[in-house]
Amino acid sequence: KVAAWPVALHLLQISSPDVISYSGAINACSLGGEWHLAMELLVEMGKARIQQDAISYNSVITACETGNQWNLSLELLRSMKENQLQPTVITYNSVMSACQKW
Repeated sequence: KVAAWPVALHLLQISSPDVISYSGAINACSLGGEWHLAMELLVEMGKARIQQDAISYNSVITACETGNQWNLSLELLRSMKENQLQPTVITYNSVMSACQKW
């Protein structure tokens, strides 16, 4: 079984990235257990002035849940609120699940 996240990162590099392509790459990293890469992509989105949304945050929070990074998932929830993004049911469920694994 081949991991999709390296392909997603490559496609992101050769395309004109937008919120959809970044969110797709973040999700691929999340599914591949690469929480640190998912986090880096979220930060990169901000630096590229591409509007982060609840979907991109949720994917990173899910990656943190999988990677047992409960503290980072809480920090991301805080960051969403600071950036006036409305957390969703998925956001809260993922954060609670990450904290349960602690």
